[in-house]
Amino acid sequence: MNISELINEEDLEQDESLFIDTEKLDMLPNGILLKLQGQLHSFNSRIFHAKIIQLIKIGYLNLVFDATRLNYISSTGVGAFTLIMKELTARNGSMILASLQPSVYHVFDLLGFENYFNFQENWEKAISSYCLNKDDKTIFPIIFRCPACFKRQKAVCNGQFRCADCKTILTVQEDGEVGL
Repeated sequence: MNISELINEEDLEQDESLFIDTEKLDMLPNGILLKLQGQLHSFNSRIFHAKIIQLIKIGYLNLVFDATRLNYISSTGVGAFTLIMKELTARNGSMILASLQPSVYHVFDLLGFENYFNFQENWEKAISSYCLNKDDKTIFPIIFRCPACFKRQKAVCNGQFRCADCKTILTVQEDGEVGL
């Protein structure tokens, strides 16, 4: 099955409020770029979630969402991204949200998800953050257990992250040391 056929089936296009263009990322193992256009809200978030989960199940575990043309997101849309992140974490995958418009980022911020997701300025930087120091002997990505709930987590780089399960803010150092 073609990726674009999987994503752009009639049920997602019926309300014509959200469109997704896909591009396989050859430079990123199991990577795919998903360019979002329109609105992600309570009427289409369930279908959006189901389509992305289908991609994950066929092996795309490194997702980059280009939200340049996503002009609206509701709390239900943020919830869909949260469920996608949880599925990816369970499969040792990850995702990056890139090029969010200020109004869209503001919804993530208002809901307390500004540290939960990996946000990048644009999709090119998102891809390079996956590949950063690939030729160096970097330790990233790493799998570790949350010090608070002991659930497995994945970090693709150092920085602050929110545990996908208990929501504790964690700090991952350059050497891979994890703390609260």
